[in-house]
Amino acid sequence: MLRRVRRACTAPPRHATLRSMPARDALDPRQLLTVSLPMHPLGAAERRFFERHPVGGVCLFRGSLTELEDVARLVVGLRDVLGPDLLVSIDQEGGSVVRLPGLPTSPGGRVLGEGDDPARTERISLGMARGLRSLGINVNFAPLLDVNTNPRNPVIGERAFGETPERVTRHGLAFLRGHHAAGVMAVAKHYPGHGDASVDSHLALPTVDRGEADLDAVELAPFRAAVGAGLESVMTAHLLLPRVAPEPATVSPRILSDLRSRLGFGGLVYTDALHMGALLDLYPQAESARRSIEAGADHALIFAPDLAGQEPVVRDFIAAPPSAGATARSLRRWRTALDRFPCPAPDLAALEEVLGDGALWRDIEDAARAAVSDEGGVRLPLPRDARVLALVPERSDGGAASDRVPLATELAALLREHFPASEVVPYDVEVPDLSEQVATFEAVVLFTARRVTLGEAEMGLAQQLTAHPRALHVNLWNPELSRDLPLPAVNTFGFQPASLRAAASHLAGGG
Repeated sequence: MLRRVRRACTAPPRHATLRSMPARDALDPRQLLTVSLPMHPLGAAERRFFERHPVGGVCLFRGSLTELEDVARLVVGLRDVLGPDLLVSIDQEGGSVVRLPGLPTSPGGRVLGEGDDPARTERISLGMARGLRSLGINVNFAPLLDVNTNPRNPVIGERAFGETPERVTRHGLAFLRGHHAAGVMAVAKHYPGHGDASVDSHLALPTVDRGEADLDAVELAPFRAAVGAGLESVMTAHLLLPRVAPEPATVSPRILSDLRSRLGFGGLVYTDALHMGALLDLYPQAESARRSIEAGADHALIFAPDLAGQEPVVRDFIAAPPSAGATARSLRRWRTALDRFPCPAPDLAALEEVLGDGALWRDIEDAARAAVSDEGGVRLPLPRDARVLALVPERSDGGAASDRVPLATELAALLREHFPASEVVPYDVEVPDLSEQVATFEAVVLFTARRVTLGEAEMGLAQQLTAHPRALHVNLWNPELSRDLPLPAVNTFGFQPASLRAAASHLAGGG
């Protein structure tokens, strides 16, 4: 399979017809749009869409394709119909936001921050970017430069490197260096800072009560440092700062002009996805796209489950485009980004090299192990021959920003490897009655994997375990939630496979 796809990826591209090849030198506002595309095989309908609408960017999100070679074939098709002047982007932050789980990826921003080894962060970032580039992807919507000052933030949380501007800056700059060294444009998000939000912007518009002095001291500090270190692109935050501007940041001339004038940023500004409730409750996507570009953004990220749903957005945008001056300005920045980070042809030999990079995989495992921490008097290790009752969630649950990832099968296999006499009980929304079983086990471990709040299942299970002298909570996500259960806790800050392995090893005394 790899050999067959490599021929497709490295052969000279079939040139599209003159009718369908985009006129990239024209003042075409559609080149300021990034459309969202599920990773399905590129069919005739999708090709016709791109022939009609020569957009300047395509953002890939999860679809039916599970093999990396098929993703490479999809990018070959995009280059075939749109030409090589294309920003192919993806949300591959690591941790809870991963669109290509087959690639080496960070176990999570907070995981890297907790281990606090910026050199390791840079190496992992470099490996991540090499993997993306091997598939023909030249833009990654990462890293987060948000400072997570609200511990109960429903949308940022462990995606951020930490809770202080110093730690976020250390690891944010390391992440930028790694991506840029590999030839992938890192997009720092979410300007001017989403860490103090208490509302998920996917659902509604957060209001953050921060003035300019507060922003300068905390939220803007990592962005300012990144601009000084060569940051090429940022993504806006859909939030309202009423003490700074009367409209959301994404469409605010004041906030976006400050990015240019006060921080000295000259690169490409993406909007966050315009279908999110924070903006869609105020404006249709086409109007948000026009307003954002007039305000100083350069590329508007539109979203619908498929291209047919985006067709009316593109048409409405063409019918009422940004001014010629704003369009020309943003097209210049788009062209500069392409010159700096050209869209590469997929290279499956390079992909095989990344997948076989043992040092990279060891860095990912080391980062996950370094982040694990205990609180509340944890008694470890558990003896290998102990009868352990392990209660494991069927899947993660983290709100709109993150996919729900199946966990129970992998956790069960890891626990039985370390504790052959263990009994693993998956749970979901229903709470099993364990009252007669708990006392028969030498140890009981409750795993949770939620970002925002623990549910009735977790709370009910914890109440059944409190009387057991060796009951334990293993928190695979938001560490703040450890304090919501009356049990000593192990925190991993993430649930990527490396973090699951680190948790099981930690229980067995492997550190």
